[in-house]
Amino acid sequence: MAADSLEMRLYEMDDPQSQTCREILDRVSMIRRESRRCGEITARLLDFSRGDKGAKANTDLSELVREVLAMVKHLGKFSDRMVEFDCDKAVTAEVSAAQIKQVILNLVANGLQATHTGGRVIIRLQEQVDNIVLAVTDDGCGMDSTTLQHIFDPFFTTRDAGQGTGLGLSITHRIIEDHGGTVTPLSDGLNRGSTFQVRLPRRQRRVNAA
Repeated sequence: MAADSLEMRLYEMDDPQSQTCREILDRVSMIRRESRRCGEITARLLDFSRGDKGAKANTDLSELVREVLAMVKHLGKFSDRMVEFDCDKAVTAEVSAAQIKQVILNLVANGLQATHTGGRVIIRLQEQVDNIVLAVTDDGCGMDSTTLQHIFDPFFTTRDAGQGTGLGLSITHRIIEDHGGTVTPLSDGLNRGSTFQVRLPRRQRRVNAA
């Protein structure tokens, strides 16, 4: 609010287009932008610490993937990448739809950010007797052994400063664990692409009351 007020005062000055005013406005804009980013990080930290598991119900995971792709296609910065998903049947599991949708979005966004112009992200869903396997594969920058070891650590990121909080994959890992599943990162090394393989039980375990 203080930055907003300062910006308005600067615009009301006699010469808001002067070099000095423009420099101050640039810095005020930076304060506002970084304050919002800090707020977003705090909100994610609170979500992470609460660990709200949410209600679980029989859900079509293929429909969740399609909903995520419908959102991602509007992101202009990824318009030069290709996302492939070929599944024309319902693949159901007992999950929290909102949380698993967040997982899919995190993994697809991670794959897109790992690629460059002309890159490709492939999403696969496989049904097993007791499990569903979701795999998100990209042909991007890949991961070395250190990255594979720490990829789910909170705040760990290989992106440039200011380009990521390092919480997306940590939240993904926690959500999958809360569902009794696993998420495994795979890569043959730098510049050789990556795969995140999620394994979810089709039915949640029931805890009998004492």
